[in-house]
Amino acid sequence: MKVEIDSFSGFRIYPSKGRLFVRGDSKIFRFSTSKNESLFLQRKNPRKIAWTQVYRRMHKKGITEEVAKKRSRKTVKHQRGIVGADLATIQARRAQTAQVRLAQRTAAIQKAKAEKKAKEEKKEKTKPARAHVASGPKVSKAQMKGSKGGQHLTHGSTELRPRLVRVCSIFGPIGQIKSIDNAAYASLSLRHRFSRYFRLCLFVLHDCEELRRLGCNSSQSLRRRRLGSLSQPLTPAPKFYCVSARRLTRISGLATAYAFSASCTAHIRQPAMDSLIMTAQFRTYVLYSHNIVLEPQDHRSCAMVNFTILAGGYSSFVVSYLFNSDTSALSVLNQSPTGDNPSWITLHPTNKSILYATNENDSGGLQSFTIGPQGILSDPVDTIDTQGGAPAFCAPLAGGQVAVMNYNTGNGMIVPTTPDALHFSVSEAPLITFPAPVSHPHMALQHGDEVFVPDLGADRIWRLVENGSPGDWRIQGLIVQPTGSGPRHIATRGEPVGNMLYVLHELSSTLTQQIVPLPPNGTTPLIANMSILPPTYPSGSDFHAAEILLTEASPSFPKPYIYVSNRNTGNVDPRGDTIAIFEIEPKLKLVQQVYTGLDQIRGMQLGGPEKEFLIAAGVAGDAGTIMLKRVDGGANLQIIAQNTEIAQRSSFVWLD
Repeated sequence: MKVEIDSFSGFRIYPSKGRLFVRGDSKIFRFSTSKNESLFLQRKNPRKIAWTQVYRRMHKKGITEEVAKKRSRKTVKHQRGIVGADLATIQARRAQTAQVRLAQRTAAIQKAKAEKKAKEEKKEKTKPARAHVASGPKVSKAQMKGSKGGQHLTHGSTELRPRLVRVCSIFGPIGQIKSIDNAAYASLSLRHRFSRYFRLCLFVLHDCEELRRLGCNSSQSLRRRRLGSLSQPLTPAPKFYCVSARRLTRISGLATAYAFSASCTAHIRQPAMDSLIMTAQFRTYVLYSHNIVLEPQDHRSCAMVNFTILAGGYSSFVVSYLFNSDTSALSVLNQSPTGDNPSWITLHPTNKSILYATNENDSGGLQSFTIGPQGILSDPVDTIDTQGGAPAFCAPLAGGQVAVMNYNTGNGMIVPTTPDALHFSVSEAPLITFPAPVSHPHMALQHGDEVFVPDLGADRIWRLVENGSPGDWRIQGLIVQPTGSGPRHIATRGEPVGNMLYVLHELSSTLTQQIVPLPPNGTTPLIANMSILPPTYPSGSDFHAAEILLTEASPSFPKPYIYVSNRNTGNVDPRGDTIAIFEIEPKLKLVQQVYTGLDQIRGMQLGGPEKEFLIAAGVAGDAGTIMLKRVDGGANLQIIAQNTEIAQRSSFVWLD
C-alpha cells in the first residue's frame, strides 16, 4: 500500500484519499484535506502553524529521545618497522639533525658522480677505434654563400646532384633548400644530434638506397619518421637535416638555437637569417648548416599543429581537447572538476594560465582557476556568490576586473581582482540592477571607457561607466533596440570603419548593424537588419540566435567576416543547426549557411593561426564537438574533425 505525504501539513494520505494539485511548472503537490490546500494556495508558511508536522519537528513536540551510551574505542598507534629498515633504524634516522642529513646527501652525490665517471672511462677504453672518414668535397666561397647550382655530392662512386627539396617538420613545410653542404651532418656533435630538447624531423637524402635502408617507401613517410630515438648515427651520414624545437622558448630562448649552430652561422646568408627570425615567431627553430638558403613560404605553414582547447558546459567539469591541425584529429585530453554548471568560461586577458568560469545555477557563482599542462585545471582558487540567478556570461575587463551578468534576476556586478588576478574583491563591487520591468542581461563587452550590456528582456543595450573606483560602476545611458528583438550578444569594430556596433538578436533571429551612438542616450538608425535563418527548415522549428564572432582581414583571409549561430529549440532538423556567415564590407551581406549536424549551438570560438579554425558544440543532442576550417578566404566553413565522447558543451577558449 503506497502512502503519500501531505505537501503542507506532513500528514499521511492513504489510497483513494486526498487531493492532487499540479502547478504551472509541472510540479505536483498532494493535500489530505481542502483546508490544507486552501492554506497552501494562500501561501501560508507551515512552519508557523502549530498543528503541522514541520512545526512540531522544529519545536521538538512529541519526540522522545533515548540516550544510549556509546562504546568508544581508543585507537592505539603502534610503530612498526618496514621492509629494509627495522624500528631502531627508523627512530635513529628520525633523530638525525639537518646537518647530518646534508652531509650524507653530499657524500651520496659525490659517490654517484665518481661511479659515473669511472663507468664512462671504462667505456672509452673498450670502445673500438673508428675508421677514418673522408672529409667532404671542397667548396668554393661562392658555393658556401649559396650561389646558383650549389655543389656536387658523392656517395661511393655515385655522383649526387643537389636538387630542390622541401624540408618538412611536424609543423608543416618550412622552406625550400637551394644549396646544401655535404659536411652538414658532421658539423654537429653527437650530443647536438640527439639532444632531448629537439625532435629530429627529416633527413634530406639523395639516393634511393638510403631511403630503402630506412624502410621508407615514399618521401611522405620519411617526413613523418622521427629520428630522435636513434642511439647511433646513421651510416653513411645524411647530407643535411632539420631539427625543430617545439617549446624551445620555454627552455632557453632563441639564443640557444644560435648556440647549437655556432659553427655554421658564419656561412648563413642574410635570407636564411631572415627565415630563422620568421620561424622563431612560431616557436619553430631550424638548425642550419653551412650554406643553406631558405625561400620563405606561407607563414601559416610554420605554425604549430597541436592546440589545446577548454570547453565548459552544463555539467560539473571542464573538458580539455587536443586538436591536431596536421591530422585533423580532435581528442579529449582530460576532465577537470569544477562547481556545478560552468556554462561560460573565459581567459584572463594577459595571463593565459588563469581561467574564470560562471556557475549558472539558481544561486549563481563565479570561480577562478589556474591552468596546468594539457589544460588541467587546479581546484577552484576563489569562488564568490554573484548575488543573482543563472549567470550566463562573464568577461575580464581592463584593469583587473571581471564582469558577470545574472540572466534570471536582471542584475550583475563587475568585480575587482587582487594583484594575482585569482581572488575577487566582492566587498568593492556593488550589485548593478537594470531598471526594466523584464530584464535578462546576457553579455558584457568593454568598448573604450564603457561596458555595453545587451539586455534580452528589455530590448536595450545598457551603457555602464566606472563611478570613481574599480568595481563601482553605474548605468549612464542606453541604446534602444527593435521592440521584441531580444538583443543577446554584440560585437564592435573601431578604426578604420569608425565605431560600428553589430547586435545578434535572439528572439527575432536577426543581425543588425549601426554606428555606436553618442553617450549617454544617443540614437542612430540601423544600417542593416538581416535575418540569420536558414533557407529551409522543418515545420515546428523554433529559432533562437546564440553567438556572434567577428574576424578582421588577414593575409590568408582578405575580407572581414561575421559568423553567427542558430539554435533550433523546436522540431530538430536532421541536418543540424546552421552557422550563418556574413560579409561586413562594403555592407552586411549573407554569403553562406553551413549545416553543422549540431543541436542548439550556444557557444563557438575561433582559434589557430589567423583564426583559421572554429570549434562549436550544441547544448542538446549527442553530436559532441566539431572543428571547422575556414575555406574560400573565410566565406565558407568545412567540418574537418568531430569528437562525440562528451555529448554537449556550451563555451570554448583556445589556450594556444
